[in-house]
Amino acid sequence: MSWENLFSPIILERGYDYYVHRYVTLIKRTESDIRAIVSGSDDYSVDIIFNGDCIEEMNCTCPYADDGNRCKHMAAVLFAIEGVDGEGSNTGLYEDVQEGKHISDSAKIKNIVANMESDEVRKRLISILCNDEVLMTGFLAKFDQSKENITRYIIKKRRVAQDILNQCADRHGFVDWQNASEFTSRLIGEVISELYDFASEDIEEAKAAFEISLFVYNLFANTAIDDSGGETQYFADECLKLWETILENACDNDFAKYMLDEFNAECARIGFGEYLSEMIDDFVSNHFSTAEFANTRLEAT
Repeated sequence: MSWENLFSPIILERGYDYYVHRYVTLIKRTESDIRAIVSGSDDYSVDIIFNGDCIEEMNCTCPYADDGNRCKHMAAVLFAIEGVDGEGSNTGLYEDVQEGKHISDSAKIKNIVANMESDEVRKRLISILCNDEVLMTGFLAKFDQSKENITRYIIKKRRVAQDILNQCADRHGFVDWQNASEFTSRLIGEVISELYDFASEDIEEAKAAFEISLFVYNLFANTAIDDSGGETQYFADECLKLWETILENACDNDFAKYMLDEFNAECARIGFGEYLSEMIDDFVSNHFSTAEFANTRLEAT
């Protein structure tokens, strides 16, 4: 069965990553239907319906698929089935999955840690944190919330984002098609995704996460990048999801007004009418539509 042409190259690549990292758990399989759970930042249900050797319909509960797009979770499931039915070393995977034995690496880690002695966990945690400066600054910002530690964390994550750009761009600052996927995926994986730890009710944490995300958003907006793989849309969608989480968890009207002011300033920096500026404008329209934000939005307009 040939199905790869149903997906863009960037979606195929991410789907394969999910498959390789064993994020797919097959729940039910018949001759005409496959149902699975794909884990990641959240768990999503995937349903694929076949008509003979042809794929008739694919559905996923992720936001990207809500708009009718074919997502990485669908691709991951198809890679998993292909690996199961093939003649390679994965041929025994399906039996394990059918019996409910297959779990993701993250679930395995949770099980291992749950059964470790507390002293051993502390020892391992201290060793990991002391040997990774990024993790250490994040840990201190989270659990020792001095202004100095939060500032250090913001500076460190900004440097991480800038280093990713320097490693992926050529000497003119252009990110070509060969490096576009790595650039986008690393910004999301090494910076944006990690900010969810700070998307909490604590205003200082939420403000740090928001400030870093805006810096990265601006960095991406000002980078010349080959977008033939849909990198801009993918990056913007991940930032919008983070901002939605920050806004929902903070639950503070003053902080929401601060976010709105910063969004307006960011649109001005990027340039009104630019695509990434319009994405922010749509987000503002959807999340700041109540009366208390009317004057701020009017002034910005």
